[in-house]
Amino acid sequence: MPGPSILRLATEVAAVGELGAFTMSAPLVKRWLPRGDRPVFVMPGFLAGDGSTRPLRRTLDRLGHTTYGWDLGRNLGPTPEILDGIVDRIDEL
Repeated sequence: MPGPSILRLATEVAAVGELGAFTMSAPLVKRWLPRGDRPVFVMPGFLAGDGSTRPLRRTLDRLGHTTYGWDLGRNLGPTPEILDGIVDRIDEL
């Protein structure tokens, strides 16, 4: 089995770097983020899942917001199942 392509490997390395940058900058960024008690529904980027939004949700939770992941697995784009799932999830909240 061949290893991952250079592009895929670079994408994975970049994702680790972005997570590190977010983690390191969080104390500074928190000063400028709005505080509140609003519910926040967080959707992952294309081909990502709720795990990728966990750092953002934790930061917002610490600022007083109530966050919700989308609970629909991996974001495969606007398929009928995903669109119906988003509507159902928002209705639950």
